Amino acid sequence: MYWSNNKLATGRIVSPETRQKIGLANKGKNNRIGYRHSEETKLKMKHPHKKKGKKE
Repeated sequence: MYWSNNKLATGRIVSPETRQKIGLANKGKNNRIGYRHSEETKLKMKHPHKKKGKKE
């Protein structure tokens, strides 16, 4: 799926000033609102193939 750079995930068209305010000015689709993660979260998300089981 493709989002043009001036739309958010909701499909609202957002003015450049607003985008700068929320830090989306020239970023790709993964940096839309709701997709910005802390560094810890990013690190956790790097290991999708870990076995899910009981921690001992």
